[in-house]
Amino acid sequence: MSRENVEVVKAAYARASRGDFDGLLALFHPRVEWVEDPHLPGAITHRGHAEVKRYFESVPRRSEELRVEPERFVDYDDEVLALARVTTRARRGGPEIDRPFDAIFMVRDGKIVRGRSFSIRHDALEAAGLRE
Repeated sequence: MSRENVEVVKAAYARASRGDFDGLLALFHPRVEWVEDPHLPGAITHRGHAEVKRYFESVPRRSEELRVEPERFVDYDDEVLALARVTTRARRGGPEIDRPFDAIFMVRDGKIVRGRSFSIRHDALEAAGLRE
C-alpha cells in the first residue's frame, strides 16, 4: 500500500502547485487535520475540508512567486515524508525566502487524513524517525 500512498502525496503536490485546491481537497479525507509548523508565528491546526482549503488558498495571497518543489518522497510505516523546498517573497517586498517545506502525510484508504508541515528539515526527519 505504501507505493499508492506516495502517489497520493505526489498528486497533492502537483495539484497544489497548479492552484487546483478543489482537486487537492479531493485527496483529503473530509475530517483531515493539517498541523502547521509550530516554529512559525500563529501556527494552528486546521480541521476539515473548509479550514484546510482556506489555509491552502491563503498561502499564495500572502506571497508572490510561490514555488514548492518536492525533492524526495519517503514512505515508511503508514506515512509519507515529503522533502521539499519553498521559494517565495512576501507580497509587501522583502528578501526572497528559500527554505525547507517538508511534510509528513498519513494516508488511509487513498485519502490524506493528517498532514504536518516542518520548516526545519531535522525536525521532519526526527518526526519520521529518520536521520539525515
